[in-house]
Parts: sequence; structure tokens; C-alpha cells
Amino acid sequence: MDVIEELPRDMRMLIVAITPMEIQELNIQKRHEYLERIVAPLVKEGVQVGVNVLIGTPFLEIIRLVLRQKNDLVIMVAEGRRRILQGRLHPFQKPHNR
Repeated sequence: MDVIEELPRDMRMLIVAITPMEIQELNIQKRHEYLERIVAPLVKEGVQVGVNVLIGTPFLEIIRLVLRQKNDLVIMVAEGRRRILQGRLHPFQKPHNR
């Protein structure tokens, strides 16, 4: 899951070739594809994983989603989440035999 913040008001005024909503949709699509790539190894192992991209204030959107879906577990990384998630989110890796 990821939450993106709304476009700043001053940014909305500068854009004329593409609407703010189109930019937001492209951003959502890009983020969704990114998360799908990250969870692919888990899905391949048979783990049920949900991918959500929401818009708003991150902590509020996360709380709302957890309450709506009645999730049992939410795992978040506080800082540096992009670096940590890249290639490291696979807890079911088999140990190397030596």
C-alpha cells in the first residue's frame, strides 16, 4: 500500500498541457505498477497480498483502509521506505545450501 499526497495548489496552476487529475491518475498508475513488482515474489509463493494506492494524508488513509478491510496486519517502514523495499521485501526466501 502507498499513499500519495495531493498536488500542491500552486502546481495545479502551472499545468496547462495536462490536467491535475491526469497527473494524479498517472502517478497512481505508476505507483500501483511499482508495488505490483515488489509483491510479485510473494504472490508467486502463494501469499495473498493486496496493493492499494490511495490519495490523501498517509496516516489517515492507512487507518481508514485498515478499518474498512479489517486487516490483521499492517507492515510499514517509517523512513527510507523506497530504498528498503527495493529487492528486499521477500521474507520467504529459501536459505542457501552450502
